Amino acid sequence: SGWACYVGVVLFGMLNVLTGSVVDIVKRPVPNERLLLSTTEVQEERALRRVLAKEMKALGRESISRTTFASLIAEKTTSRKLLKLGIDIHRMPEAFSLIDTERTNSLTPEVVARRLLGLRGDATSRDPSRLRREL
Repeated sequence: SGWACYVGVVLFGMLNVLTGSVVDIVKRPVPNERLLLSTTEVQEERALRRVLAKEMKALGRESISRTTFASLIAEKTTSRKLLKLGIDIHRMPEAFSLIDTERTNSLTPEVVARRLLGLRGDATSRDPSRLRREL
């Protein structure tokens, strides 16, 4: 009887250690979020980055401010690309506030492309961005 209790306690302890190890592994942050993107998303981001960089060069700008952003989305090439990617250009005046989370008013084409693609879809994808901005 004492032996059975001892074995039960030891097995319970071993299962706790095993469970803790599994939970620890699962909860580890992904070292590079870019690995989670699908090939299509990477291609879409590159295409949008190229369009933004081309339009910025035509405007003579190196970074994207709120006013540059407004000029960029007014360009036909950029607005067509955004529509093709499923980004609602009717919400663009608000979008710069959502993507400029650091409030620098100076973003690179890479950051703008990645964050704009994150704003696609229904309101649920925009809400976390809005919350980060408000914090």
